[in-house]
Amino acid sequence: MTKKRKLKGINIKRIPEDKRKKMEKTLARMDETREKDSINLRTIIEAKLKWAIAEKQKGTNQLETLKIQIYRLEGIIIFIKDILNPSIKEDK
Repeated sequence: MTKKRKLKGINIKRIPEDKRKKMEKTLARMDETREKDSINLRTIIEAKLKWAIAEKQKGTNQLETLKIQIYRLEGIIIFIKDILNPSIKEDK
């Protein structure tokens, strides 16, 4: 929670009562608005954090899938090279 603000200064005593009350109401409204904005900003930041974590996880999953596909392609390349260029080894 935010700290409640008060009117300050030496001239506060000289301000008429009705204007002072109006200024105090304005300060109270500003404090309330500031608190609401803080809560809303926190909610937005928490949502961004959840989104960033989900995107990171999605990227990690895609990397793992891509690694598996690369290993399969390497196996296919080795198999095809072996078929095209057989190394003849005879056991004697």
